[in-house]
Amino acid sequence: MWLSIGVGELVAVLLILMRMPVRLAIGVAVSVSAITVWFGVRYDLWFEPLIDTGVLLFAVPAALISGTVAKHVVSLFSLIQLNIFIASWILISAVVT
Repeated sequence: MWLSIGVGELVAVLLILMRMPVRLAIGVAVSVSAITVWFGVRYDLWFEPLIDTGVLLFAVPAALISGTVAKHVVSLFSLIQLNIFIASWILISAVVT
C-alpha cells in the first residue's frame, strides 16, 4: 500500500508539533514540496522520461490556480478551523491510501 503523505506534509506536522506558527509551518512545507517537485520533474524529464506531458500541462496550471484561490479561502477560516482541517486531511489521506 502506498502512502499519499509526502515530504511537505511531514514537514508541516513536524513544525506544528515543534510549536512553530502554523502559517510559517505551512509556508515552509509548501516550499519544500515545491522544491521537491521541481527537482523530481527535472530528473524525470531529463534522465528517465516517465512523465506524461499531457498530465504535466494540465497539472501546472491547476496548481497555480488552486494556490491563488487557496490563499483567499484560507483567510476566511480561523486558525483552529485550519488546524483541524489540515490534521483531518493528513489523517484521512494516510488511512484511505
